[in-house]
Amino acid sequence: MTSILNLPQARIALGWATIQGQRIPVEIDPEWMRYMTVLTERAGGIIAVENLYQTFNSLAQIGGMSTGAEDGDMGPPGPPGPTGPQGQTGLSIPGSDGEDGSNQIMMINSPYRTASTPVRALDTTYTNTSTSTLLVHMTVRCAVTLAGGNAYVQAKMDTATPPTVAASGLVGIQAGLLGEDNSFQLVFLVNPGGTYIVTSSATNGTVTLGTWFEITV
Repeated sequence: MTSILNLPQARIALGWATIQGQRIPVEIDPEWMRYMTVLTERAGGIIAVENLYQTFNSLAQIGGMSTGAEDGDMGPPGPPGPTGPQGQTGLSIPGSDGEDGSNQIMMINSPYRTASTPVRALDTTYTNTSTSTLLVHMTVRCAVTLAGGNAYVQAKMDTATPPTVAASGLVGIQAGLLGEDNSFQLVFLVNPGGTYIVTSSATNGTVTLGTWFEITV
């Protein structure tokens, strides 16, 4: 009972803590002080009553709190660190046991596709001089001026000049109505070193080339 009456009957300041840039007082109220006193008295001398100040001081230092005078204001934030190298887009497998990982699929950014230069023409033989396969994508406008007329195209590819092996089906109007007028798409592949051509046919009609794109695949 004597130990309780001799304790301060108010909050006991331990120090200060800095939380998210704000200084917060750290205190202990009389109820917790009484609990800690009784606990240490029952500990059989492991932590003596006269050593409570040193015990609280050690705990405060471990927790990052100050038990002395108040600290100064927090300084301004430091400059940002350097930016790391640009990563590569793709699928990678992480390494194990300290080994480096490996990239399995790489996706390289490519520029916007533009129509072929020089501009291609119908019924003209071209040669794929590269070592890669070409994907040709083109549009044609087919119109029929008399009933029963036709207007269509077909891609051909081999190694002859002009090539004769079909690389696509017929695209367009094979037997149309008077005034029929439509646009169509034609897509085909060209082997490395191969020759290719888009032949046109029109009876009582017209075939007009729209755009021609060639993409390396």
